[in-house]
Amino acid sequence: MTIWLFTYRPLLAGALALATTLFAPASLASAITGTIIGTRAGASVNLQLLNNSAYATPTRLWGGQIEFTPVGGDFTGSLLPDTSANVIAFCLEPTEHIGYSTYTWQVSPLAQGSTAIGGMGITRSQQIQDLLYHIKPAFGIGLLSNAEALALQISLWEIVSEIDTGPYDLSSGNARFSDPGSSTTRTALTLAQGWLDSFVNDVVSGPYDNDLLALTRIGNQDLLVQQVPPSSGQNQVPLPPTLWLFVPVAWLVIRRRWQRGARPDHPMVIFP
Repeated sequence: MTIWLFTYRPLLAGALALATTLFAPASLASAITGTIIGTRAGASVNLQLLNNSAYATPTRLWGGQIEFTPVGGDFTGSLLPDTSANVIAFCLEPTEHIGYSTYTWQVSPLAQGSTAIGGMGITRSQQIQDLLYHIKPAFGIGLLSNAEALALQISLWEIVSEIDTGPYDLSSGNARFSDPGSSTTRTALTLAQGWLDSFVNDVVSGPYDNDLLALTRIGNQDLLVQQVPPSSGQNQVPLPPTLWLFVPVAWLVIRRRWQRGARPDHPMVIFP
């Protein structure tokens, strides 16, 4: 049996929007309130951003695991290590502030993270998902060394701060990282560039870590967090499961339009 998907663009766009509405996780329309209590693994690095006058010269930043205690909100999921304890997160915006205070974030798809730049978008979010798939576990307490935590933070900042979506080079481009005089930072820079070269700059896309979420708050730091995976294991699949739900929806809409006399641009076999 062969199923055909016709590239009738208006129909496909409408069907995709319908599928997104019907099958979007309920947890993404929620908020979480948390109190920043400190940092875990990490270290300092110098960052220069050529498109930001406040970072026109190398500026020393701390990067690594941030720890917060959930104290409210209607988010019903669990975040690593677990919402009954403290949550481990990484920064998504090197130019935004966060301090020892209480914040309320919107729980958002990763692509909407980095609100200071209007959201990182699908391409950058998939690059982060690809990266995190390969260097897990990253969000548990005590699982990363200081150099490893900083390397992951540097990688994230590089991806969201560059003008182009790769290839990424920590010593060139819009975002430039350098050593403030620490052996830990030197190790982290080497690790980060190696990870970017192996998992992001390579020509292979995926598999992706689909458990990642962004906690977004305009005017303050957006955070990268990870949902507690299902009991069967990490939800690491090349494509989101809801994408396959789009196929029958699209087919039903197209079939109805076809019966009413609409004709597609051209057919494409999607699978036998």
